[in-house]
This record gives sequence, C-alpha cells and structure tokens, in this order.
Amino acid sequence: MSQAQKSIEINCSAAHFYSVLTGFEKQKDFVSDLQDVKLLSKEGETYTVRYKVRLIKEIEYDLKHIGEPNKRMTWKLLKGQFMKVNEGSWDIEELGPDKIRATYSITLKLSALVPSSVTTQLAQLGLPKMLQEFKTYAESTYKGA
Repeated sequence: MSQAQKSIEINCSAAHFYSVLTGFEKQKDFVSDLQDVKLLSKEGETYTVRYKVRLIKEIEYDLKHIGEPNKRMTWKLLKGQFMKVNEGSWDIEELGPDKIRATYSITLKLSALVPSSVTTQLAQLGLPKMLQEFKTYAESTYKGA
C-alpha cells in the first residue's frame, strides 16, 4: 500500500476551491491524466463519481466523495479495475480572504498483478503535477471577493 500527502498554496477563496473540487466533470479539462469523469449521483454533499484515467493503461473506477463545504472532501473506492484501495482527502485551510492551503492525501493499493513500485509511482510522482493543475485552474477561474 502506498501513501502520499502534499500541500500547495492557491490564490483563491476556500469556497471557490471547493467548487472546483465538486465540479467533477470539468476536471478532465485540466487534469492531464483524466480521460473522462462522470457524476453518477449526488445527494447533499455525497457524490458518486466514475473516473477513467490513463496511467500505464486506461482504468476505470468509482469513488464515493463526501464533502464538508469549503473545508474538506474525502473519498473511498466503491469499485475499480486493478484497485484494492483508493481513499483520501482534500483539506482546505484558509490563509487569508483570497489564499488557501490545499492538502491532498491518498492511500492507494492496486491488485497483486501490479508491482508495488508502480503503485508508489502513481501515488507520489504524479502528485506535484496534479496539484499544480488544480492550482492553475482554480486561480485562472477565480473572480475574487
């Protein structure tokens, strides 16, 4: 099982960043590894989302996200190809009116057919790039207070 955690400061409000996190279907437009994202259901702040990503090969998986508006988003794997565990969170900390720290944490375990070095690579090496993609998108779409 591989774990990773990383934080990034973003020039936008907590509310705006939370809207970026819950705008699941738009994420494929700015997260380079996402091939497709489909919101399957929404009930309050609970979302079921299907992701299709291109890693070593294309894989599809469903996550259940639970949000605390402007503060936190957690997820857990419902089902997925080659995945045993995919759970984590985004934590949003306000640093000022137009500045936040977003911390992304993930625990990932793929099937026994996938070497642990690949799991570690997926959990850790792609993280800085993905965080930068979220930062760039959030800042470019933020209109200010």
